[in-house]
Amino acid sequence: MSMPSSARVPRRPRVLLVDDDAAIRRAVTRLLAQHFDVVAVDGVSAALRYLGEGHHPEGLVVDLYMNEANGRETVARIREVDAWLADRVVVLTTGASDPALLEWCRSLGDAVVHKPASREALVAALRMRIGEGRRERRRGTAS
Repeated sequence: MSMPSSARVPRRPRVLLVDDDAAIRRAVTRLLAQHFDVVAVDGVSAALRYLGEGHHPEGLVVDLYMNEANGRETVARIREVDAWLADRVVVLTTGASDPALLEWCRSLGDAVVHKPASREALVAALRMRIGEGRRERRRGTAS
C-alpha cells in the first residue's frame, strides 16, 4: 500500500564523494550516512562515469590531493558536465602547500573541511553548500 504523496518522507540529498583513499571513503561515508545518501568513487574518471550515467547528486565532496587529479582539477572536470553540482563542492584536506591550491581553497571559504573531519563540520559544510540549490535541481531549473 503506498503512502499519499503528502505523507511521503522527503528523500535525503545524494552526495558524490571523490577520494582515492579507500579508508577515507569508508570513514567519510560513515560520517555522512545519517544525513545523506553517499555515492563514493575513487577518482575523477569514476565520478565522470557516474555523472555520465545520468545521476544528479545534490552535493559533492572532493579530496584536495589525489593521484589522478587534485581537487581543483576534479571540480573543473566535473564542472564541464555538471556546473550546478560543481558549485556545491566541499573540499577535504590535510592542508594545502601548493600556492595555487591554497588560493583556491581560500576562495571556497567555509567549504573546506580539514582532516580529520568531524561529522558536525562536514554535515554543516555540505548543508550550507547544498542549500537552496536542492530545490532548484528538483524543479528542473538547473541541469
